[in-house]
Amino acid sequence: MRGFVFDLDNTLFDRYGTIRTLMLNESERIIPYINVSYDIERAIEHVIHTEPLYILGGWEGVYEALCREHFFKAENTPKYEKVADFVRECFKKYAVPFPFTIRLLEDLRTAGYKLGIITNGDDKFQRRKIEMLGFGELFDEILTSGEFAEHMCGDERNYDYWKPNPRIFDEMARRLNIPADELYYVGDNPLNDVRACRAAGYVPVWIKSLSPWPYSLEEMPEHSFDSIDGLRALI
Repeated sequence: MRGFVFDLDNTLFDRYGTIRTLMLNESERIIPYINVSYDIERAIEHVIHTEPLYILGGWEGVYEALCREHFFKAENTPKYEKVADFVRECFKKYAVPFPFTIRLLEDLRTAGYKLGIITNGDDKFQRRKIEMLGFGELFDEILTSGEFAEHMCGDERNYDYWKPNPRIFDEMARRLNIPADELYYVGDNPLNDVRACRAAGYVPVWIKSLSPWPYSLEEMPEHSFDSIDGLRALI
């Protein structure tokens, strides 16, 4: 194997730690909308419990679950668009790194591996996260789905070109100049990461996170770890 390509969210940085940080820092904006019996700590616990169960349906799926679970005040439930705008705004300000990410990436580079990122999202938005996290210079190639869609059809928001479309994985292999079957792809999303990279010929590595595996056991990758620090077993 000659390279590692990574997902970004909840693979290279701590999504749940980030959710906790942003909710604590933005609590004055959140409290007016949530169940009157909740303080901010209970609200954080609720979101972190619900998010991994429904995130395969995107943030809209998480929002709908929170509505069903009476997370919001019945008389003051925000529209999904308002919640989505709030989440996007906050993720431009907060990104909590795992303590081992930079050390691991440096060790992989020292061992001679090429490194890439494929991440779903608007190009400026995702690159802002990478800038906040401070490890962008460690990667040979960074490819956002927004950038890829813009290149392919002139529309950054054309989701047909986002993961799980295998063509974005083909493009990364081309940029790294490494055949797909000599690349690991490391991510937490069973559909967008594991299934998608396998369809493109990569060797999948599943980072388990808090979400359950939704497919048959036969589809579970040979390699799975609680965090990317487990990749040391593959070096």
